[in-house]
Amino acid sequence: MATTQPETRAKTTAAEPKNTRRNEIIAIMLFALGVLLALCLFSYNPDDPSWNATGRSVTRNWIGPFGANIAATLFQFVGLAAYLLPLLLLAAAWRRFRTRRIRAPLSRIIGLVMLVLGAAALFDVFITRRIFDGSFEPGGAVGELISRALVSGLSRVGATILLAALAATGLLLATNFSFIRAYEWMGGAFGNRFSFFRNLPERFRAWQLVRRERAQLPRAE
Repeated sequence: MATTQPETRAKTTAAEPKNTRRNEIIAIMLFALGVLLALCLFSYNPDDPSWNATGRSVTRNWIGPFGANIAATLFQFVGLAAYLLPLLLLAAAWRRFRTRRIRAPLSRIIGLVMLVLGAAALFDVFITRRIFDGSFEPGGAVGELISRALVSGLSRVGATILLAALAATGLLLATNFSFIRAYEWMGGAFGNRFSFFRNLPERFRAWQLVRRERAQLPRAE
């Protein structure tokens, strides 16, 4: 039995994602959390009073004492990798604004943990100086623990390869990023600009062939 046009239109509409009020509310909350967390981290001052430090009585953090404590906690545990958290929250908010569901939330959370821990350990491997006023390790306490354990068993090179693979896997699980799509996008974006250099070998071979043919032609008397 043939499907009528209204039925086909209804099925198409049902298959498309709907811009629901729930998605908008969740997106606004995620966006607000991402902005608040970013402000906490970027305005962190080691002289602000927090749970692990005593400083001046006035807090300079843009989110107040709460922001100072949140920033101190994140830097204490994961170091510079804390800057990844607001970016991921903003990416999730953007996805919700575009009315796309966050599929497999458990694997997303696992990927987030893998990405943050891998990045924290990589920071600790390559950055030797302590950050801010010297009270935090570049990878935090967790990154320092992971990096030292891996470097002692695999050396710095082996630990770097393993941690890079861990962070890349976490990035794929936590986001919709694809290395293949990124490569294709870069090829399309920069391919035309560098086409002249790509065609240089072919042009050089064509020039040699023309010279060879001209040399083989009998000279006119």
